[in-house]
Amino acid sequence: MTSKRDLAITVLTVLIGITPLIIQFYRTGDTASLTVAGILLVALPIYFIFDWVTNKFGLIDSLGERVLKLEEKTDYMKEVHALDKRISIVERNGKGAINPKYIVFGVMVLLFILYLRTAGFI
Repeated sequence: MTSKRDLAITVLTVLIGITPLIIQFYRTGDTASLTVAGILLVALPIYFIFDWVTNKFGLIDSLGERVLKLEEKTDYMKEVHALDKRISIVERNGKGAINPKYIVFGVMVLLFILYLRTAGFI
């Protein structure tokens, strides 16, 4: 399952992406601005739907791999229990891994600030 932090980042990214669209409908804008707003309206849901689908398929694949590994190791579980604990602690740590959603969120915040500056709100 996704964590509450990932869900919050996803919701904030969508809101930041759709806010220029809403502002653009209330202000008269040129064709380029409306095109960018339309691209955002289409691209953001597609990105997050694709991310959700790949996440679910990745979860299914990882669960299938875990089942196969468990079938192979059932005879040796008592002997290597301590070693598995150590490995799981190291794997859970996950230092150095950057979630791509955080990068997308940062880029969206930067683009939103630049949009507000161009629109005259900042």
